[in-house]
Amino acid sequence: MRVLMKLSQGTSPQGFTLIEVILAMGVLTSTVFIISGLMLRSFLRVQENRDDIEKVFLIKRELYANYFNPPKDNKKNVQKIEEPAITITSKLDEINKKSSLCDLSKNLRIVRSDAIWKMNNNVRESAMVSFIFRPKKEEQKQ
Repeated sequence: MRVLMKLSQGTSPQGFTLIEVILAMGVLTSTVFIISGLMLRSFLRVQENRDDIEKVFLIKRELYANYFNPPKDNKKNVQKIEEPAITITSKLDEINKKSSLCDLSKNLRIVRSDAIWKMNNNVRESAMVSFIFRPKKEEQKQ
């Protein structure tokens, strides 16, 4: 009985005040908004990176195709892919005379593949370079 009398007299708190509940709800709401914003940005970044990886795969595929069947000298090979929309330009280049690879210029060529695509109203670009071994003329005759 004494316990009930003390509780009813208001000497011990029976719950939270309205201000405490509103503040707790405000903190909880702002935390949820911040976390959901971070999750959304993370998801969009993952999707963007996935699209970039897909484009890199296409550029590599074109680069490997040029490795086995190089384009003619000083001619650009342009390939347009509709789905996903990307334009890949490949070109066979000579090694620069100032390069430290100049001694190998008789046996090596450079293949450069450049790609351009649009993503979210932004133009994106990527380039890949590879070396192609060119056999000596005596080896070609055999």
